[in-house]
Amino acid sequence: MLIAGFNTQEHAHGGLYLSAKVALLQFRVDRQFQATDAAADEVQRALLELVEATHQAPGEPRSASLHLDPGQTLGM
Repeated sequence: MLIAGFNTQEHAHGGLYLSAKVALLQFRVDRQFQATDAAADEVQRALLELVEATHQAPGEPRSASLHLDPGQTLGM
């Protein structure tokens, strides 16, 4: 009976190893897409709140709809 030599590089190029690596990369990309979608949803909600907060009533001057002190920003 012959025993094959131990090739230390074979594991890095074997089909199972490559399939596992691709699956891990696909999982990471999917997770990043989900995080990006969640962040985009939060931005959209914040923008809707800003629009509602700054919506002016008919006949009301524009400056009356939003008051900011000098140096104050709308950052979160």
